[in-house]
Amino acid sequence: ADHFTGTGQSPFEIFTTLQTADELSAEDANELETASLLFANVQNNLRLCLGNVGQNTESFSPAVLRFLVETNDVAEEAQLIAALDTSRQKVQVLFDRIFPPKTDADP
Repeated sequence: ADHFTGTGQSPFEIFTTLQTADELSAEDANELETASLLFANVQNNLRLCLGNVGQNTESFSPAVLRFLVETNDVAEEAQLIAALDTSRQKVQVLFDRIFPPKTDADP
């Protein structure tokens, strides 16, 4: 079923709508919201520091890395990378479960 009309819904609104329609559990909605907040925060931090976020992380100055770590409430760069990797994996698992990949048997 189509639960959305037009565009412009926030991630929170999307998660709430899917949860209300019983297409997403409360736990899954919470996981997606947590990941969404982390990814948005990192993206906004990068935009503040770099303008164009397409830059290679190898060229980040120590000040930029320290800013990213501190504004994401982690102790060190490795912890931020682990949090991003964990969130990305959780989102992938949820997406694969909610939107299973098509197989040759699918119409």
